[in-house]
Amino acid sequence: MEDRRVRDLRQDRDRRLDKVCARLDRVMRTNSHSPVLEPEAIVEARLLDEVLEPFDGDLEVRHALGWLHWLRHEALDSEESTTERAKAAEMFLPCFLFGEDNVPAPLLVELAEQAAPGASRALRRAADSGDAELSSRTAVLWRAIVKALPEDHRLRGIALSSLGHALLLRHGHTREPGDLDESIAAGREALTHPAEVVERSGFLHNLGLALQVRFEETNDQASLVESVAAHRDAVAITPPDSPFRTVVLSGLATAMVTAQDRFADPEHLSATIDMLRAVLADTADDDPHRGGRLSNLALTFHKRYDLLEDPEDLQEAVHAARGAIEVTGQDDGRLPGYLTTLADVLHGRFEHTGDSSDVDEAVVVARRAVALTPPGHPQSAGRLLSLANALRCQARGTDDEDGMRQAALIYADAAHVVTAPPSHRVRAARNAAALLARTEPRRAAGLLEMAVRLLPAVTPRELERHDHRHVFDDLTNLAGDAAALALSDDSVPEEQRALRALRLLETGRAVVLGRQFDLRGELADLHRRHPELATRFTTARDLLDRPPVPYTIGPDRHLLADALESVLAEIRGLPGFGSFGLPPDLSDLLVEGGRGPVVVFNTSVHRCDALLITGEGVRAVPLSGMTLEALIENFRTFYDALHTPDEAVVLPRVLSWLWDKAVDPVFAALGYDRGHDGVRRLWWAPGGILGLLPLHAAGHHTDPRDDPDRRTVLDRVVSSYTPSVRALRHARTRTTEKSLRNRALIVAMPTTPGAAGGSLPAAAAEAEVVRRLVPESVLLAEHDDIGGAVGGPTKNNVLKILPECTIAHFICHGWANHLDPSQSVLLLRDHQTDPLTVATLDQIQLGSAHIVYLSACATAVVHHRALIDEATHLASAFQLAGFPHVVGTLWEVRDRPAVRVAEKFYATLTADQEHPSPALALHAAVRAARDRYPHRPSAWASHQHFGA
Repeated sequence: MEDRRVRDLRQDRDRRLDKVCARLDRVMRTNSHSPVLEPEAIVEARLLDEVLEPFDGDLEVRHALGWLHWLRHEALDSEESTTERAKAAEMFLPCFLFGEDNVPAPLLVELAEQAAPGASRALRRAADSGDAELSSRTAVLWRAIVKALPEDHRLRGIALSSLGHALLLRHGHTREPGDLDESIAAGREALTHPAEVVERSGFLHNLGLALQVRFEETNDQASLVESVAAHRDAVAITPPDSPFRTVVLSGLATAMVTAQDRFADPEHLSATIDMLRAVLADTADDDPHRGGRLSNLALTFHKRYDLLEDPEDLQEAVHAARGAIEVTGQDDGRLPGYLTTLADVLHGRFEHTGDSSDVDEAVVVARRAVALTPPGHPQSAGRLLSLANALRCQARGTDDEDGMRQAALIYADAAHVVTAPPSHRVRAARNAAALLARTEPRRAAGLLEMAVRLLPAVTPRELERHDHRHVFDDLTNLAGDAAALALSDDSVPEEQRALRALRLLETGRAVVLGRQFDLRGELADLHRRHPELATRFTTARDLLDRPPVPYTIGPDRHLLADALESVLAEIRGLPGFGSFGLPPDLSDLLVEGGRGPVVVFNTSVHRCDALLITGEGVRAVPLSGMTLEALIENFRTFYDALHTPDEAVVLPRVLSWLWDKAVDPVFAALGYDRGHDGVRRLWWAPGGILGLLPLHAAGHHTDPRDDPDRRTVLDRVVSSYTPSVRALRHARTRTTEKSLRNRALIVAMPTTPGAAGGSLPAAAAEAEVVRRLVPESVLLAEHDDIGGAVGGPTKNNVLKILPECTIAHFICHGWANHLDPSQSVLLLRDHQTDPLTVATLDQIQLGSAHIVYLSACATAVVHHRALIDEATHLASAFQLAGFPHVVGTLWEVRDRPAVRVAEKFYATLTADQEHPSPALALHAAVRAARDRYPHRPSAWASHQHFGA
């Protein structure tokens, strides 16, 4: 009976609605309000209004009634018109709340004002419940409210901040990047509107939360810094007796918890713990935010334990994590996150105590967290990682191979969660591959290949360059491990394995440098053929390169990155520019082996190999006698002995080892088993730690000089270096025949103000040698140091003279910015106030640039372990600036040996005016120094030629 009654009511409702809609249609057709003024209109409206009692949420009925009353309001006068307007607003309000935008424009502001209180309540419920659908509806509602309110409306700042928070909540469920970008933009705009102190505090708090999420997902350091600043400002302006103070203090504490991995400082962590404890003291037991604050406290105690190793911190971490779960309902969407925190701290306590009950419980808790997380949820990858970590630890303790495989498969599942932050996916893929490498190399290779292909997303273009070090901390030798496993995959033909490995190394090494090479290589041509578009591109690029300004509205770094990609897409649509800014095809790279072999080394925990690129293609040569462990040991031995009394014994021993394990297998494969009377060129792309050792100096230098089979690189090939095959290709595109009769710029700095690197006493002698051997040299030096200088060694003087020169010879200290090679600097007289960075060279035309010789300082070294594969040293930075030939050094060469190398280099270079070869000239200089100082490799093995 009940169903029939409802069916009858529904049919009655439809009949009544049809009559009102027909009347509204007549108004539209006749362009007259007469149909709604007829007596029957009131009767039909009253009858339709009656159906709202059983169908209160019927928006279609309310929408029709709203228009009928509004049209009557327009047609009537005085008090009756006011009544009709009020009825119209009453009917339209629920429609507005659910996103209906077909309402009378004059009512929009009024509806927005009426909707705001309910929207605020819905926003709080969405935040407290974790309800995805409610979060989405709330975002739609606040967007409608913002759209309805004029710029000068008193509620606009509140509406923008609320919209930002609603979008952030929705982003938490969907991981839609556009929601996060819009959230931050709305939050920043909110701060431009007048507001009460507590309101402004809320604006800052909401913006800080959104910026924090962006950092967590993209590793954008600027967002983290701005987030902490926003939360600090919120705390600073909130009165001590404000009930909102606990919220803003909690926000600051949460931001500091997020920042703790970047600022691994015990004092920072202790301050965060104190703040969280104070917040919790003011948080009621039934406060829905209590669980999150306890979970953050647990994470902070755990982090402080990692630094100080105080066991009490572990106990506190477990206690707080359990407390978070106890106060959280079983249906609360935040519970899986709190369970993951408990699993992680239990795992950490097991690592300290060895109590297997902790890791057993960690596995149980982590499984529960994963079970409560919907498949594909953005947080599922992190929770799967936590479970796999615990399982691996548990299996390792019991030698459980099945458990280890289960951990590997869960890591693999985490790696395939496409909605997860790319950094989480890369970490999961790497862990899975490490466990599967021995038993399933093919699967492991596929996982690491996926991780390498994710690198552009992990190191997005919009990140500030100083962020990249933190990004690469987690990616050290990722490409090398991927290439090693690809070479172990015997299901693929041998030649294809080598190609796959090369592709992975070219994708995963020198990522930052390669991106800049790709863009610069074709930019000059774009300027010639499409100057306006080239200007748009450089403007977009330079805007993205500027440091971000906190709280600014308008385009942020992510939107600027989108703008740059849009310009790039337009450029690539032009004939001849389809690959502008993109990595070259592998077939293009293989062409580079036609001018002489390119040897790409790969050293990994899995295996060590050399990839030989020749005119015939690419092939892999296993280095069966080399291990990564032995390489690291020899690297340390070499540099520990450098410039010490032991170097005469230790350094030759390491160079002999380098020949036996790395070079000899390569030369055997190439047929270079004897010396050669002609000029036999070879390019080394060592990568990783091997790039810090002098491959060109490898060999048994105690072999007799007249032995045609002398086992040294110097007696068999002319060596050059390149960070990657892509970088070599870039250098060769800039190489043309240069006449050395043009001017050469010499910059000498015997002493450097404000630098701790010490003096360069041989600088004057080296400058004189270059002036004598290179025609029309121009010297910049202090007159008190060296006579004949035309000016001081300042940035402006260098930029003024360099465009007219073929050669630049710098005898000075330098500093390589490994995070941003374009900011690497040569320390001239004014380096403290107006530094000469490599980026500065963009200001001038370097069309004549051919050779830059960087003397005296370690210019071909990367000191940060995580960035070794990036090869962002001074030598590569000058290649990027446009010099196809760079002479750099692995370590400082002192006094007379440095002068003798320079003298022989320029004597050889200038002897052949028709075909001057910087590589051959340096080869001759290093060989001569070797013959003079055979037992002092520190005097001759440092110099390297980079480029074509």
